Amino acid sequence: MNSTALETSPAPMSGWKRFGLSAILVPLALFETWDSSMFFVALDGLSDTGSGLSGALKKIYILTHPVFALAALICALAGRVRWAVAAMAGVVLGRWLWYLPGPNGSLASKDLYVLAQPTIMLLVIPPVLAAFALVLARRNQHPGLAVLLVSVPVIYSNYEMALFILAVSIYGF
Repeated sequence: MNSTALETSPAPMSGWKRFGLSAILVPLALFETWDSSMFFVALDGLSDTGSGLSGALKKIYILTHPVFALAALICALAGRVRWAVAAMAGVVLGRWLWYLPGPNGSLASKDLYVLAQPTIMLLVIPPVLAAFALVLARRNQHPGLAVLLVSVPVIYSNYEMALFILAVSIYGF
């Protein structure tokens, strides 16, 4: 086996594929940029995050979310799919920090079934998908799959807003 065969880089992405993947990433990054600006409209959100490790993680999310979202938007607009995927993975991992459980409330009164689905969908799956997307972006392989991996958690965590936008685009106000 030739060692140079293992070190070859993948073929460059075609212009249409880059355009298509950027067309998927731009609206997601635009929505995340808009969503992150909502935190700065009400800057008192930093004082509402709680204390301890949970509060610190939420503050990190509030401060890094606009940076990652804007970086993803700029990279997607420039056609830099790899870097846009990496920035969107940062958004996904930051949102994961926001949903980590902490001492800010008790969910003990809910049924186990009701607790299991959001816990898995918000605390387990997003970091796994983001990690795989980062690996694919780092290796510059399967960019379509990497875009899908960072798109699913963003859409899932904002599905109410996505459904509202879809309904307004179909039926109008």
